Amino acid sequence: MFTIAVRTTLDRYGRLDCAANCAGIDRSAGFLDYTAADFDVIFATNARGLFLCLRSEVEAMRDGGDSIVNVGSVAGQRAFRGNSLYNASKSAVTLLTKSAAAECARWGVRINEVSPGPVLTPMLTGFLESTEHTSAPMAAENLASGLPLGGILSPQDIADSVLFLCSQKAAHITGSTLVVDGGFVLG
Repeated sequence: MFTIAVRTTLDRYGRLDCAANCAGIDRSAGFLDYTAADFDVIFATNARGLFLCLRSEVEAMRDGGDSIVNVGSVAGQRAFRGNSLYNASKSAVTLLTKSAAAECARWGVRINEVSPGPVLTPMLTGFLESTEHTSAPMAAENLASGLPLGGILSPQDIADSVLFLCSQKAAHITGSTLVVDGGFVLG
């Protein structure tokens, strides 16, 4: 069964050459402050929603596909306080990407992940604002100055990385995670 986006693409163009799965939500909280409802909402978008899109895209590409890119997060590779559920859901994206890539390579479908660090989006702004009243507030300037390459990334930085993985320049890359973080995970 195809998602609406895949069905619309197939109806309009007759095929699906590439796809990017970019959904993500977060609810920052202390571990003991999370509820089962928080878990359900975060995983429904970040893991289940991505799975349903990915499955539909692979089905459409199985007879001559090319590339799918899932957008994860460095939070799926490194624990961050106040983000337990987001961290876990993005870790699920990483392993789902690798597992699906291993199975779907036989159909010529490449599946990779772009794992962004801090990107100037409303979600990052909301996270920074939620730390204003904590004992260790984090301002955008402090975050940017701590990045080895300096500066918070832009959405365009991530889009360029997704486009690379969708291109023929990445024709022999599958099951990989491209970390695009300005050196954030280096510490």
